Amino acid sequence: MNAAPSAAIIPPDEEQHAIDAQILQRVAAGDASALGELYDRWSPALLAVIRLALPGNPKAEDVLHDVFVTIWDKANDFEASRGHAYPWALMLTRNRLREIPGADLRVAPEAISDGEHHPVAKPAPSLPAPSAELRQRILASIAAHSTTSPDHVVPFFLPAWTAWAAAGVFALASGFFAIKSFNVRGQFQSLRENERLARIEAQSLHNLLEAERLLSRQQIDALKFAQIDASALRTALSELKNKTALTELKISLLAAPAARNTPTARAVAVWNPRTQEGLCAISGLPIPPAGQDYQLWIGATPVNVVTVDPATGSARVVFKTSAETQHPLVFTLTLERQGGASTAEGPVVLRGE
Repeated sequence: MNAAPSAAIIPPDEEQHAIDAQILQRVAAGDASALGELYDRWSPALLAVIRLALPGNPKAEDVLHDVFVTIWDKANDFEASRGHAYPWALMLTRNRLREIPGADLRVAPEAISDGEHHPVAKPAPSLPAPSAELRQRILASIAAHSTTSPDHVVPFFLPAWTAWAAAGVFALASGFFAIKSFNVRGQFQSLRENERLARIEAQSLHNLLEAERLLSRQQIDALKFAQIDASALRTALSELKNKTALTELKISLLAAPAARNTPTARAVAVWNPRTQEGLCAISGLPIPPAGQDYQLWIGATPVNVVTVDPATGSARVVFKTSAETQHPLVFTLTLERQGGASTAEGPVVLRGE
């Protein structure tokens, strides 16, 4: 194709706006020659806007190239009912200029347009016209974008039953999600029941420890009146100390949140506030994904990375807390990046206090 003229010879009237819209419709249909026609009509004025916004910038023609490629890509977005074609192209030009540091966006388009923002044949004479090869470079760029010739585009019309089919699909989707919601509610109820049973087990263990404490008290009273030697007394006191230590233990049950799909995972954490030591026994854990590890937390403090036995899904974690740690403790097991993290970032797998 021949190089573009130095100025667009276009009278400022509605007929020219209508011609622009018709050409732009051909561009939207994939007609590369139509883009060449728009280039001949608009390039002098648009390049003048760019050069006024980027004085002395050697990349002005590259910006114009990008603008016409954008017109090719976005031609389907143009709506003639909302305005004329050239102001739309001018808007795309300004959008491209906003991406360039130092561009002066205060350039008034009226300096190179008529009252309707249509290009006229009087861009500033000091601003040179587009180079001869720019037109060919733009058309070569859009040819790389094109994958289908307009001559081979087959019109497609939706059949009349499409709306009914869409309604049917929507109904099926609604039913599917209703069933899924029902299943989730059932799983949540099951988790709540499991939690209730776990609390009953914990209460039973607490009652057992209380009975042991009462038994220890009775043994102390018996020792006061028993006639035994010093060796027997030391032995009895040692046994009593061990049994009394059981009453100091704090026990926490960890369970999976309702949103986690690990209903079989369980954990029991036992902590001695006197010695600041504890043990967490975990079972039913799946093997963590590649590149991730389970990590135990006490409150917001990281404790240990948990190593899971792949055969049984179980793990044991021994931990020690600081002297300032007070009951109750909040135990959390999360899924973190491999090697552990200093702050909890991954999803919660088990939680309890």
